[in-house]
Amino acid sequence: NKLFAANHQGQTKWWFEAQPNDSYSGKIALSANSLFAATSKGHLYKFDKNNGHLDWLLETNKKILFSPLLYKNFVYLISAQDDQFFLSKVNGHDGQLQWIRKLLGFTAPSQATISEKNQLLLITDPNGSLLCLDLNNGNAYWQKKKLGEVSTPATVVGEVAYVGTSDAKLYAIHLKKKEDLWVYELTSGATSPITHIPGYNHVAVLTQSGYLHIVDATTGEGQWRYNTYTKAKVNTLFA
Repeated sequence: NKLFAANHQGQTKWWFEAQPNDSYSGKIALSANSLFAATSKGHLYKFDKNNGHLDWLLETNKKILFSPLLYKNFVYLISAQDDQFFLSKVNGHDGQLQWIRKLLGFTAPSQATISEKNQLLLITDPNGSLLCLDLNNGNAYWQKKKLGEVSTPATVVGEVAYVGTSDAKLYAIHLKKKEDLWVYELTSGATSPITHIPGYNHVAVLTQSGYLHIVDATTGEGQWRYNTYTKAKVNTLFA
């Protein structure tokens, strides 16, 4: 139940011990000068990442599901309590809770992603939803439903969100127009987050059958696919 920071030579710079009967869950986020760490019992710590000084501790009383999401001076958390799910906004300077919103009808929410251009937080769920919330006040902007069993978080490029499903579909959704730009048929269900390839303006996704699909991000036309012969779920694709 200790958090360690090491230098480039592998020597310990500092360490900090969690509270009794608690442990760090590996959910960590870094900013320029700070480290945010979540624990198994729902505590969120902010440290000075250079010397380990504890700036503040927030007790959420909920299970924090993902690494903290940092945007400007704020921290966003997806958490769970008694089969209910929540999105919270915390002031990164002083650890004060700004607001909390219940994710109604959600069964297994994804990590939140940000549309900076639209100032939105996006969360997907296997119930077929893409929920878009105002990242400043947490109010609902739009919820797209009936997408099928969504299996990836949303990936945002400009004003477009890309989402994959277990029933072999890849969606491009225009957030301002609130409509589908295109839908692409995959060989099988999506098992990796959608990755944008900026130099070509393509998106990439891995499927259950092991195929890596490359699709034009603007038109939805398939460019090529490659059989990786792996059927493991992948957390990240690098471009």
